[in-house]
Amino acid sequence: MEILIPSDQNWKKSVIFGLISLTFLGMTVIARPTMSGYAPHMYVFNIGFFLPMMFLSFGFGIAGWISYLRIDKLKRKEYGFIYKLIPILLIAPIGIRFLLMIINIVIILFTE
Repeated sequence: MEILIPSDQNWKKSVIFGLISLTFLGMTVIARPTMSGYAPHMYVFNIGFFLPMMFLSFGFGIAGWISYLRIDKLKRKEYGFIYKLIPILLIAPIGIRFLLMIINIVIILFTE
């Protein structure tokens, strides 16, 4: 039984973009503002760090998804299941985070 490791450039790009996206997302989860609850510090944290990291993470996630979709269907069928799953698992957390943020915003808007 032969295991085929993808050597396609688009697969490699999608994995690299997924790793970068996941790194930026992890940075937003790990980093916390210096003085939580104090409005000026929270504003600077959100505008200066959180928002750019989320946009970068989302941008690299979209780039990874586009690179994954550029792989030929015939080549994708040759890959093992785990190799098909790796880029998707790296890109999925940013999509889930944005979906949860949108749901939270909608709930806040409609409950007031």
